[in-house]
Amino acid sequence: MKISLAGRTALVTGGSSGIGEACVKIFREADAEVFFTYNKSAKNAAKIADKTSAKAIKCDVASEEQCRKAVDKVLADVGKIDVLVNNAGIYMDAAAGSEKFLEVWRQVMAVNVDSCVYFAHFAVPAMKKAGGGKIVNISSIHAVEGTAEASAYHSSKSAVDGLTRSWAVELAPSNIQVNSVGPGPIATPMWGDTTSGYAKEVAKMVPARRFGKPEEIAYAALFLASPFADYI
Repeated sequence: MKISLAGRTALVTGGSSGIGEACVKIFREADAEVFFTYNKSAKNAAKIADKTSAKAIKCDVASEEQCRKAVDKVLADVGKIDVLVNNAGIYMDAAAGSEKFLEVWRQVMAVNVDSCVYFAHFAVPAMKKAGGGKIVNISSIHAVEGTAEASAYHSSKSAVDGLTRSWAVELAPSNIQVNSVGPGPIATPMWGDTTSGYAKEVAKMVPARRFGKPEEIAYAALFLASPFADYI
């Protein structure tokens, strides 16, 4: 049975590469009206928009004001947001106590956590007005496991899961379902060369013994954004 999002509007943050790009393409294939944000990848964003007929919105997701304007843009164009996919994220490492640690912490938390808060804050009133909606937060297995010099990233994904759990309970009475997807190693630009020796060692730790494809995460997000997930 094909999942259809016909008649629904989706906003995907960080949609110009990786998992976000896959979400844009797959949501469009499911007949959703799709808007997506990008920041520095204007060239690729234009290509995606041209190929999919999705609409690109330039937005620094670390900025509360720019997030508000992005949501306002969608609402001005189509009057509603049925699905919000909080996908925008960055990875930066820094050892605790190092000279760059605090700046890395601020940047990672601003993009990975604050953006989720901003977009949900501005989108939820419209969802409530429309009688419901879906929020899918792209988290990570690193929300529950640790690696050295990556405390900012791990903490940010733990925070995303915390937001998900709280919003899921809070917004369920308004017919808004909130879920996280927690990918392991996925072949995206964030990972770089997945054929390197290090990547091969990482792949050996995955039960499937391989990196995932962005589309494999996007299909999970599509299911959670669909009517099939109304009780999840």
